[in-house]
Amino acid sequence: LREVRSLGSQCWGMFDNRSDDEMTYNLLSQTEIRDKICERMLNYCKLYNLHGINVDFEMMSERTERYFMQFLRELSIVLRNEGYLLTVDVPVPSEWSDYYQRLRYSEVCDYIIVMAYDEHYDGSEPGSTASRPFTENAVKDLLAEGIPSRKIILGIPWYTRLWYGEGYGAENGTLTMDGTYNYIYDYGLDVVYDEATGQNYASGYVDDTLYQIWMEDETSLYFRTDIVKEYDLKGLAAWSYGFENWQVWDVYDEQFWTEDE
Repeated sequence: LREVRSLGSQCWGMFDNRSDDEMTYNLLSQTEIRDKICERMLNYCKLYNLHGINVDFEMMSERTERYFMQFLRELSIVLRNEGYLLTVDVPVPSEWSDYYQRLRYSEVCDYIIVMAYDEHYDGSEPGSTASRPFTENAVKDLLAEGIPSRKIILGIPWYTRLWYGEGYGAENGTLTMDGTYNYIYDYGLDVVYDEATGQNYASGYVDDTLYQIWMEDETSLYFRTDIVKEYDLKGLAAWSYGFENWQVWDVYDEQFWTEDE
């Protein structure tokens, strides 16, 4: 934390629910427990000299979400009264998440972070973690819901998946950016630019098995920084720290930071 503050940056604490809907429902459906959680979050902000709290509650059912909305409202009051920020992570608008009250979240929180990744995931057919159309449509859908652009932070992946096999039976593993380059070199995969996704795409056969990687690198990062600028969003968030390589910071320097900032 000391190093982050020395750079003049803010530090938010992340509060997550480990994607456990049953536990989340049992906690948030009780007023007394919500009150205790709000008090604990405020105390953490004071104890660790944080600038605010980021709430990352995932895989919530519809019955849990209505209590989650109440929790955000109550937590926002507690934190704002003491000068702290509140941000919340939200899934991309979709049929399965249509009961998430994203517009109301934006009204009580300082920023919402849209998790624009896992377009393809473990159990799906092979594909990009977050293609340009998928990412841009997530932003457009949030704006269409009435959320102000300057309250939106675009969440992006610093990871990708190595797919081996074809169709829905394909298996996959998570790779860092440097890990991706290592696989391409070790297995002699061919790399081409994929216009449809806006990404570099690596593929090749290894022992008669098709290996595929929709790469996360400078190319994919540039289209995301372009989206932030085009739609006047607040900025970028990423999952997860340690998965990036040094080129990421060069892109950020070029796209967002100037000598006067």
